[in-house]
Amino acid sequence: MQLVLVFLGAGIGGVSRFLFGKAATQILGAAFPYGTLGVNVIGGFCMGIAAAILAKNADNSGFIHYFVMVGILGGFTTFSAFSLDVVKLAQSGQMTIAALYVGASVVLSIGAVLLGMALMHKIV
Repeated sequence: MQLVLVFLGAGIGGVSRFLFGKAATQILGAAFPYGTLGVNVIGGFCMGIAAAILAKNADNSGFIHYFVMVGILGGFTTFSAFSLDVVKLAQSGQMTIAALYVGASVVLSIGAVLLGMALMHKIV
């Protein structure tokens, strides 16, 4: 059942991200990644709401966690999950680890994109 909830939620999130990005580009232009920024901010906000609901209401925790948080918000943006991880680390007093996580995530993710692109340029 968990896989079904994640699968359905991710489909909704992915399609929502696509439509939001397309609309943002049509309305605001393509000079800046407004769509990506928008889904990251909206996703983070929604992740905060879902985490707060989950903390106060364990009755629907499976649905909220798997369908909403992992599925919809994971499909909409993985940045929301990253943001929640950072907040949890900071709230538990692990500021150094939170900062290292932010730095490592940004640097390593950008590095991975560059590495993947370089690899494909050599292959293709």
